[in-house]
This record gives sequence, C-alpha cells and structure tokens, in this order.
Amino acid sequence: MSGLKKRQLQNLTVLVVTVLIQIIIWKIRGNRGYVGVDSRRYIGLANTLLEDGWICFFRSAETPFYFLYPMFLAVIFSIFGENYLIVAIFQVGIYAIACLGIYRILEKIKKSSILNMLLTISFGALFEVAHWNFILYSDSVALLWIVLDTYLYVCWIQENNNRKKNVIYIFLLAALGITLLSRTNAFIFVGAMLLIIMTKLSKKAKIVIAALICVVIACVIVIGYLGYIDHYLQLTHRYVFDVIFERYKTGLYITNNDTVFWKIPEKHLGTAWTIIDVLLILGQRLCLYWSVWQDGFSKAHILFNFVQLVPIYLLALYSIVIILKNKRKEYYFILFIIFMYDLGQSIMWMDVEFRYRIPAFIFVVLICQPGLINLKEKILQRRGKHNEANYPDSVLQ
Repeated sequence: MSGLKKRQLQNLTVLVVTVLIQIIIWKIRGNRGYVGVDSRRYIGLANTLLEDGWICFFRSAETPFYFLYPMFLAVIFSIFGENYLIVAIFQVGIYAIACLGIYRILEKIKKSSILNMLLTISFGALFEVAHWNFILYSDSVALLWIVLDTYLYVCWIQENNNRKKNVIYIFLLAALGITLLSRTNAFIFVGAMLLIIMTKLSKKAKIVIAALICVVIACVIVIGYLGYIDHYLQLTHRYVFDVIFERYKTGLYITNNDTVFWKIPEKHLGTAWTIIDVLLILGQRLCLYWSVWQDGFSKAHILFNFVQLVPIYLLALYSIVIILKNKRKEYYFILFIIFMYDLGQSIMWMDVEFRYRIPAFIFVVLICQPGLINLKEKILQRRGKHNEANYPDSVLQ
C-alpha cells in the first residue's frame, strides 16, 4: 500500500470510529433534547443575524466571544431551517474532524500510527467531552479551531522552507484570531499560543506581533462605539470584583455548587493570613480542575469519567516525567498550554458542568504520546530479552 493510500485509510478510520463512538454515546445519553441553558442565547443571536443583519448582531452579542457559534448556527438555519437535530449531526461531524486533527498532530510530532490512533480514539470516546456535541453549545466548533491552531503551529515549527513557513505563520495568526471569537475562555489558549510564538520569533517579527495586538485593541475600541463599551466595563468590574474576589472570599469554586474545602475566615480578611488562604484556595482549585466527579453528577457519569479519565491522567503524569527527564523540548509547548488552562481557569471560575476545561483535554491526550511510546518500547525490550533467554543465538542460527 502506498503512503498516500495508507494515510487516507488512517484518516477514514479515525473519522468512522469517532462517529460510531458518538452514536454509542448518543444512545447512552438518551433523547434529552438539544437545547441547554446558553443555547437560547446562541439561537437568538443566529436569528438576529439572519433577520436584522450584522450591526444588530454585533450589538446583541455583547462580547466578541459569542460571535462564531451563532454564525455557524445561522448558516445551518439558512439552509435547513431551525432544525436542532441537524445542528447536532453537524457538531458530531465537526468533532470527528477535530479528532482527525488530533491524530495528524500526533503523527507530525512522532510517527506511531497505532499508538496515535489509540490516543485519538481515547479522546473521541471521552464522555465528559463528547456528550456536549448533542446540545447547541459552542464546544465542538471551539475545539475544531483549537485543534487547527495547534496543527498549524506544529507545521510552522517543523517547516524548513522560509516562504512556506511565512505562509503558515499568517494562517496561524488568522486562525488564532477566529478562535478568540469561539468561546469565553478562548483567550487563555490564544494568549498562551501568542506567548509561545513570541519565543520563536526574531526581534522584527515580535514588533509585527505587537503591532497586530495594537490593531486588535483598536478594533475593540471601534466596536465599543457601536454601542456597548459600557457593557465591557461592567463585565470587567463584575468578573474582577464580584466573581473572582467574592468566590475566593466564600471559597466557592464551581458556579451554583458548594464543593469546597477551604474558605477565607472573616477574621483573616485584611491580614497577612489572607495571602495564605488565597494560595490554599488556588491550590485546591488547581487540583479540582482535574476532578472526575462533581456534586450532581449521576453514578453512571462518575463511573464513565473514572474509567476514562484516570488512566489518561496517570499516563499523562508518566509522560511529563519522561519529558522533563529527557528534556523533550518538542512537548514543552503542550505542557505550557495545559498549565495556562489550569491556572487561568483556577484564577477565575469554573462552569457548573466543567465545560470550560474541555479544551485542556486535547493537550492532556497529546502529552500522553511519549509515555505511551515509552511503555511500548519497554514491553518490546522485555519480549526481546525473554526470546533471547528461551532461544539462544546458537539455536536460532
């Protein structure tokens, strides 16, 4: 089989297996409807775009983080009508393409088709991630753009031809800009990627990046003149003072959920002890970010998470040890993104259903690669020693 046909077969296998897994998850989940708490906002924005045009859409969206998904819905509604089942089917397809992107990223970092396929399928089967594809939420669209950004970054790093490298770089920056419109916590990923990119650039290129950032800020100011700069200021005040400070003060970690272990005592407020209390809460939140359960989860949900996530977490920890021990620099950017997701989300707040940590799972699966390859090599070495012990060279000859 030629290399091209083999690659096409691998791609098809990833897509088909991911879709089949989605069908199984849909059967397990049952028909619970396709509209969640935030879905009505997205549907309303999509209809505003179709009926009233772009200006009204921009005014209604409130923040740029809500631009992309309503546009996606608007395209589907314009063709198929307001059919939520069709949207869910498209989201399953998008998720399958995102899984294919993860496989291709793994292959570009280190070729090992069977192991990379196994890691990709393990992500595609994550119930904690995949069951959101059947609700009108932005997760699948956001995941696809994050995967695309990561793939472009790996291509950019590995490309030796300067002309092609510059073209990839332009596409990467454009893709990051679009990703910023995909969901509220996208700025964590985009910010982390820009920092990573900056470390790889020349001084001249860093100046260009700085100029682009200035352009983005200018665009935000211009958008403000469309009528909701005051809303941005209110959001900033709300998130910085009302949400972050109050949640640290009360110890609340998850919206509408009292899963906490440490609170700032009233007598510590305004004293040096407050710093220690904040650090304890932050440490708690950094750990709870990876929790496999939450109050309100069904027993089946907890079981799924435990069976699926715990082995991945253990393999990821093993991989991190190998990466740091052997100084595998090609994986450093993945570690940095995971850390930024954990830190960024822990400083702020978590969604009641843990949805905001979903993008981090992409990079947890990617970071598992060196550990899985190392385990395979150790198994093969042991088999080789076993064969040598049972079949001496004189016998084999």
